[in-house]
Amino acid sequence: MLLRETEYDAWTGETRKWYFDEDNNIVCHRSANLSALINNCKNGANATKGFSGKTKFHKVFSIPPIIQHKLLKEYNLDCFSDDPTEKKRLEKIIEKDFPVLKTNSAKLWRPT
Repeated sequence: MLLRETEYDAWTGETRKWYFDEDNNIVCHRSANLSALINNCKNGANATKGFSGKTKFHKVFSIPPIIQHKLLKEYNLDCFSDDPTEKKRLEKIIEKDFPVLKTNSAKLWRPT
């Protein structure tokens, strides 16, 4: 395949490479370097131990766009859903499959 264009988004760490295939169709390959985000999440998790009762808002994880897309495709999960069942499902998936995205050391859910 012949490389047509490369673009990099510094905010998300995502790189997109556009290629022409054998039939002259355009193909996009996406990848992301999430090391800075993961380091920030680890620092947040180390600095924040559990939940404080002083506020109703707690930041517990950061989900970059490329992982949001993966959750939608592989888990059929909309990260922005207001449904409480979907929110619990998201917490379970993050805790189990993507723990490096957590910004708080507290458990998000407990198996029953």
